[in-house]
Amino acid sequence: MGHRSSLRTTLIAVLTLGALSATPVLASLPGATQDNCQAGSRHNNPPPQHQPAPPPPQHRPPPPPQHRPPPPPPKVSVSHRPAPPPAYRFDDRHRNLAASYYSREYATRRGCPPGLTRHGRDCVRSRSTPARNWSRGRPLPRSVTYYDLPPALVVELGPPPAGHRYVRVAGDILMIAVGTGLVVDALQDIFH
Repeated sequence: MGHRSSLRTTLIAVLTLGALSATPVLASLPGATQDNCQAGSRHNNPPPQHQPAPPPPQHRPPPPPQHRPPPPPPKVSVSHRPAPPPAYRFDDRHRNLAASYYSREYATRRGCPPGLTRHGRDCVRSRSTPARNWSRGRPLPRSVTYYDLPPALVVELGPPPAGHRYVRVAGDILMIAVGTGLVVDALQDIFH
């Protein structure tokens, strides 16, 4: 009987070790619970190929662009540049201010502003000054001699719009664009 009890002890030890070593394996199986670990319970679950397929991923539209830079401004040639708004045009008030200024400054003097000569009581275009060869909406020709207005007259007229300046060509006062020389507006014959 000694041999038989030794065999029984060995058998019990092997079964106990087998059971203990199988427990971590069963616990790591997906879906393994205590109920599933009971004998015959593994046949109650359908095989993986018979389980319903997961729903397909939803296709989302791409996110809208965050910010698009503004389109570049249209290119405008010098000859087609728009004139400033009507608020920047000369009017009768400007004509009266300019005529009054020059009559005060030159009525008692013998001379006239540069580019003009005295004829009686009036300052007129000198013979060396060419006839009017400028026009509104066109650049001032390079051959035309012009003079800045006196600062006191600019104060009376009010400052020119941004990017513009006042000049005098013979007996005319012009508003021109700085850089291009485009004639925007004019007061003609202010000495008459």
